Amino acid sequence: MNAIFLLLADVLLILAGVIYGVKFLRKRNYLCGIEWFIMALSGSHFLLWALFGWESGYSVAHFFDAFSRSFGFPVVAVAGMMAVTHNYQPSRLADVLYFLLGFAGAAALVAADHAPALAVYKPPFYLLMGLVFLVFLAYFAWRLQKAGETLHAMGTAVVALSGLAIAVLYDYVPLPGDDADRTLFYTAALFTWTFMMAELYYGYSALERATQPRFGVYSSEPIANTRVRRHA
Repeated sequence: MNAIFLLLADVLLILAGVIYGVKFLRKRNYLCGIEWFIMALSGSHFLLWALFGWESGYSVAHFFDAFSRSFGFPVVAVAGMMAVTHNYQPSRLADVLYFLLGFAGAAALVAADHAPALAVYKPPFYLLMGLVFLVFLAYFAWRLQKAGETLHAMGTAVVALSGLAIAVLYDYVPLPGDDADRTLFYTAALFTWTFMMAELYYGYSALERATQPRFGVYSSEPIANTRVRRHA
């Protein structure tokens, strides 16, 4: 039964990544859109490994997991969300560089698995980046509350706290009653990340609607569709 819930959680994560990734791309927010697709891609390969024992699937999922935990959400997604908090509109070159540098960092983290002297620094690094993301989420929740979007502010707070719990459980505190494969933990993590992707999209859209009037002639289209200011 636990395995069934794990697979269900993974399928929901894949669907959330694809559905809300497409929605972000339609807003021309490529940073969030592609990161959401990366989550779906990671979940798809994890599913292939879980169902068929495909080791390459696990390797791909492991790489993208390292990317999303270290750079995908704390850096790339934050930059994407800043479209509605700071009207930050990176250039296409900057979009590409965010991912290239993030992939390089993820590759280094995966390579560190084979170097015990370096591997010991991975858990604190992941936790540090999780805290960076937590700080932004706290700010994002405050902005939503200030805009009168109390429900989404509360949802973002839940995302922040549950995400922090998963970050701590991932490397530091085993989940009581879990099995050797950490089935309960991964099920909880997948459900948490699924909710996170959905809530952040709806929170983003809510803040986008609330802040549009501030941009005058650009208020007739989503903020993320405008290139008012480009940042290399």
